Amino acid sequence: MAKMSSIKRSMDDDPAYAAAMTMPKLVAYVHAHPHIDIDVVGAGEDCRLVFDPSPARRFQILKLLDDDFLRSVLTEREYEAGSKVQTIQN
Repeated sequence: MAKMSSIKRSMDDDPAYAAAMTMPKLVAYVHAHPHIDIDVVGAGEDCRLVFDPSPARRFQILKLLDDDFLRSVLTEREYEAGSKVQTIQN
């Protein structure tokens, strides 16, 4: 529930964040980062993320919507963040 509340707050409080969370952008990100381990079905405008209820994957879509997958500018490494504080306002 906390993760869903965080997503709702981000969507409500930041129009740019909400605008960025489109299905085409989410699907493109998942395709470019297969380690996130979210299945995609369909093609073109019919693409959809597939919810997997298994313990290892059940929170992946929520993590994606909460923007928990980050890339370090310094090391160029990919990270999964448990909590974030925005340091620069766009």
